[in-house]
Order: sequence, then structure tokens, then C-alpha cells
Amino acid sequence: MYQSSDVRDYNLDTVVNRTIFAESLEFKNCPNVGPSLVAKTDLKAGTKVLVEKPIISYELNPKGRSSVSPQYTKKIWNELCAIVLEIEQEQTPDIKTSSKSSGYDSDERDSDSEYEDDEDEDSTKPVSAFCPGVPAAMVAYLSISPPPTSNQRKSPQMCDATNLNFFYYPDLTEWADHSTVALIRRTVEKAILDIPAFGHIQAADLISFVLKIYSNAHTVAYENNRTLQTHSKRKQRRADYQQKIAVSRSPLEPTFWPSEPGSRMLSKIILLPWGSKFAHSCSPNMFLRYEPATNTMILTLINDVKSGDLLTFSYLPEDDTSLGGLLCGTTQSRRHKTWNFKFFNCNCDRCIDFDWARGVQCQKCSSDRCFREGGVAPDEQRQWTCLDCKQKFNVDEIDFIACGREHNVQQVAIAFGVHVKGTPEQSMIRMMEPYLMSLLDPSTDPYDSDGELKDPVPPIPKNHWTFAYFHYLLSAYHLQLFPAYFSSGLAKRLGMLEKGFDEAYVYIDWLDKNLFTAPSHLNDTPEVNQNGTKMSSFIASWHIADICIDVLLKETNPKVARKVKEDASEDSSDSEDEVQLDESMSSMHLHDGTQLQPIAPSCLDKCVKMIDIMQHHWIPLIETVFDTNNEKDPSNIMVIMVIKIRQFIERVQQLQDLSI
Repeated sequence: MYQSSDVRDYNLDTVVNRTIFAESLEFKNCPNVGPSLVAKTDLKAGTKVLVEKPIISYELNPKGRSSVSPQYTKKIWNELCAIVLEIEQEQTPDIKTSSKSSGYDSDERDSDSEYEDDEDEDSTKPVSAFCPGVPAAMVAYLSISPPPTSNQRKSPQMCDATNLNFFYYPDLTEWADHSTVALIRRTVEKAILDIPAFGHIQAADLISFVLKIYSNAHTVAYENNRTLQTHSKRKQRRADYQQKIAVSRSPLEPTFWPSEPGSRMLSKIILLPWGSKFAHSCSPNMFLRYEPATNTMILTLINDVKSGDLLTFSYLPEDDTSLGGLLCGTTQSRRHKTWNFKFFNCNCDRCIDFDWARGVQCQKCSSDRCFREGGVAPDEQRQWTCLDCKQKFNVDEIDFIACGREHNVQQVAIAFGVHVKGTPEQSMIRMMEPYLMSLLDPSTDPYDSDGELKDPVPPIPKNHWTFAYFHYLLSAYHLQLFPAYFSSGLAKRLGMLEKGFDEAYVYIDWLDKNLFTAPSHLNDTPEVNQNGTKMSSFIASWHIADICIDVLLKETNPKVARKVKEDASEDSSDSEDEVQLDESMSSMHLHDGTQLQPIAPSCLDKCVKMIDIMQHHWIPLIETVFDTNNEKDPSNIMVIMVIKIRQFIERVQQLQDLSI
């Protein structure tokens, strides 16, 4: 299939920056990873090595028929979801599936409703590894091969079947026993038999298409800005709901429905001919971003590379709410994902090295620096090594893992992470702090609900990723959630600012030392792995740093005494003064409003430490990878980040001068 190393010998119609792409990269058959793009010459960090338009683009979780999903109907979608969930349940009987959570309702009428193009207000994220992925790919294929009885509607964002020959997919004979291949094959065969819309399709063609999507496609998030309502009746229902919910809405979410014009984050699948030819790494040297305005994917170098170097980006999720992605999880969980969904075991430097996100307590010297190497192949029996006393342990000797506690806390971490980024219920807010604290250290909550002593369980090790992540959750609780739901004044009186800044620094420092510039012990030589996962680490850190910056600026802004006249009609016998100060000045001396308000020394200390990371790592990374020269561009989110970071640095320096 691939005969030449010169990319100009292939079709470059989708490549926007053809000159740079052809001069900078070449296509070679590389050991362990197969045909991949490598650097043709030395390249500098910040180089946009590829800007490409997709040949296929479709919604990951379509809500209605549209130009992007012209063959979608609710009936077809529900039937596909039901088939996938049934087969998935057979393959993994312990999986928790829910018809409601999958968007499938067996009680729904067979015919499509008048408003089948409406978005489904009640659908939620499915409890399934393959919904909506497999159904979405199968519905998308109907645009490539539409039913003969339809009006042959085709998405403008869908290519012809002949353009798919450039993509790899696992051989059905060699991979017949792979659980994902088997699920896709069985789903397709059953859909062709049971769903008329698929009756004209050859099973092998549809199976290969879905496998090509899983092997090569990218999932991207984008903001959907909708200016017009699809149906007048739905518009009226939204207006009615807005009035009802406005009374009891969350203080973190002004309205349940998007404002006009509507705005929400959606996910889509895009398939790139050349974007699929880069190798994967869990410590990539490129950063991938999607530009909705131009419908292009941009791959930018994070580090300098030499001629002949393999260019890599991550096939795994880079967000902080996905277990098994670059941030949350372990080498074991990342390899589980690449094997199940990308059909290979990852052997990148990060996965072969010690798993720095999975430190446990040494069972001999109690050090927190006990790790396990990933090795060149997954091996659950590989021993753990204490870097201090050099003692080795089997996995069943590690208390935190053997008792199942690691699995439990990882699931809790992800569940809370999703809620914190959404609109958590007040009941969850009330139990969040004590619950997370008891997980971090079970000795703080030794009794069960009956007053009996619980069986002792080990605390979360300080070098395990969940330890840092729980501190992120607690920091978000102390600095944002509690003040928003109850009051910022109460939060300050309870010392939550001090707790929040301390917890934020624990998380940011862990990301910086373990992921941004990850340590490395390859070849028994301790050193710093300069690749790390720089961009993912920075973006995850920014989520809590942004909150810290806002809190610091708000709490230290100059406050002016404001005189408030009492209403003469009210009884003023309870006050001997004719004027009263604003509540914000009740415990402060009068001043001219130009003096910054002090902040607790412990908070200031943590801010100073954060600034060191920002100046040495974050700002150089942003200025290298992104164009931050146009500071007048309000849409440039990275420019906004740099401005906020510099405001933060300036304010902290001013506060330091005050404390002298």
C-alpha cells in the first residue's frame, strides 16, 4: 500500500500547508509502530507540521437529522444502541448498562416522532464502552452507502468509499478473537439482518469502515453556537422551563438551557488521511488542536526534533475526566485502552519506564517511592521496586492494590471530576469534603454508620495520581463550590481559602514534577524526561490555577468604605450610628481605596510557588506553541491565559511588598 517515503507521491488534497508538510516530513516504515511520519530535517518547537481538513466528519452523539447526519433517525439510533448493549453485556456480564443512560428506550414508539430532529433533552452519557462510538460510525456509513429506497442524502462532510483505502485496520482473520473486533462484527451482522436501512450493505465493508474509524479517527470537542431554534414548540418549552428553573437553579449555572445564541460543547469524529499517519506516544512531541472556524486539525511541535525523529501525538484522551488517558490513570489503564480501542500495546518511553503516576508505599521501609516498570509488554506479575531500600514486591503484597482500594478510589476520582466540572447537586456538595478526606486518610473516619470500627484500610499513597487529583477536587470545593453555594464570607471564616490554595499547589506541583517534566529511570540513569506530557499537564493545571487567580484578585482588590444611609421609615433603635459601613469593610480600617487587601501568609506562600512553575514552564510553553503576539484578539484563549498569569504574578509581587 505504501511504496514511497516521499509524501508528494501520495494525495495531498486535504493538506492545507502542503509546502511545509512536504519539506519537513517523510513517510517511513518504522520499527514497532509501522508506517509513520518522521522528521525529514531538524524542526523547531512551535512548527505547525500539519494543517489538514478531514475527509470524514460526523457527530459522536447526534441528537437529530442534519446536514452532518442526514441518515439519522431516532429509531435507527435506538436499535443500534440496543444491539451494542446486548452484545457488550454478553461479552462482559458484570458491566453496568442502562437503557436510559444509553439513550435507548425500549418503550418508545417505533415510528419517528414529529420532532425526531430535536435534541433529546433526557439523554445522558451511556454507561458503555462502545456507545455512542459504534452506533455513530454505523449511522455515518449510511451517508457513504445510503439505502436504495432513500433520497440518497449524503453529508457534505463525508468522502467516497474509494478514499478509505489509505487507512489501516486490523485484519478480520488475524484479530477474530479480539473482543472489540468481535463486538463490531456481531453488531454489524445483526444490524444488517434486523434494521432495513442496513440491509443493502455488505458486512465486510461496514465492519472495515468501523474498524478504520476506531484505528485512525480523532475525537474533537467544539463549541456549538446555535442562533435559531429548530422548532417553535420546543422554543416555547425552553422559555417555560427557564422561568421554572430560575427559582432553584445552581449558583454555578445561571440557566439550565443555553443562552441565546445557544452555546454548548459537543464532540465529533474526524478522519484525516495524514493525521492518521503519526505514531502514538503517552509523552508526545506534538500537540493536536481542532479549529472549528476552518474545519482543520493543526498539529504543532512541542519540542525541537532532529532529522529522523518519529513525530508523535496521543491517541488517548488528554482531558482530566477520562480514566486511562494521559492524566488520569496508570500505565496499565492506558495500555488497556490502546489495546481495546486502537489494537496495539503501547511501548512508548513513558509506558516502558516506571509508572510515575502509580507510586505506592513500600511494605518494608514505608517510603512513598515504590514503583513498577511497565516493560516492553504488559505483565501484571512484574514486581514493584522501592527506589529507597531497593526491596522488590509482588503485586499481591501491595496493600493498596491487593485489597481493591486502588480500583475504588480511581472510580470515585473520575466520578467526582465529572460532577465538579458540571453543575453538582447541593447534596453532593455537603458530603464532598468529609467523603474525600476519609478516602485520602481512612483514619479520619474510623467508624461506620452503625458506630462500629471499620476494618483498617491503607491511605492513598502520596505518589499515586489519585492523591493529587483528590487535592484538586478539594481545592475546587474550598475555593469555588462552597463559596458559590453557601457564601464566600462563610468560606473565609472557616479557613477554606488557606485550604484551597494549599490543595491547589499539591495538585499543580504533582503534575509539574510527574508529568510536565516526568522523571525517567531508563538505563538505570535517573534523569528528567524533557518530553513529558507538557500540554496536557499545563491544561489540567490551568483548571485550578484559573480559579486561584480569580480568588486572589478578588480577595486582594482594594475595597472602599461605602456609607449606607438607613431608611428613615425603619426603626433605627438598634443602631446608635447614623451611618454604617458596607459589610466588606466591617472589620477593616478606613482607607482611600488604593491599598491592596492582604491575604493569609500561607496562601501567599503557595502563590509564590505556583509562580515559579508558571514562569519556568507554562509561559515558555504557551509562547512557543501558540501565537500570543496578537493581544487584541479576544478569541485567542492562550493570550487570555498569559494575560491572567501575568496579572497574577504582578499581584503576588505587590502583596509580597506589602508584607515586608
